[in-house]
Amino acid sequence: MRIVRRSIAAVSFSLLLALPAAAADESGFLNTWKTHLAVTNGHAEAIAACDAFEARNPRDRLVVVTRQLKAWHLLKLGRNAAAGALLQYVADTQRSA
Repeated sequence: MRIVRRSIAAVSFSLLLALPAAAADESGFLNTWKTHLAVTNGHAEAIAACDAFEARNPRDRLVVVTRQLKAWHLLKLGRNAAAGALLQYVADTQRSA
């Protein structure tokens, strides 16, 4: 579990470094990230935080990170098809960017 969380953190941090210096809602993203870290088994709460961030900032470049966080929490809930579809969408949009 710790290895998975560290891997997610490393990937997310790498994505943050690749983004432009100013994101539309960095503080909103930070709140989403804090929710992700704070809820050990509160996967529904973390998913809701990711959805709320995207709803507030649909064009923010940090949405790609929150979608990956959401997919991880979906996997933890056993919702593999939903997580797979989300990760595939992220991969497809990143290839075309």
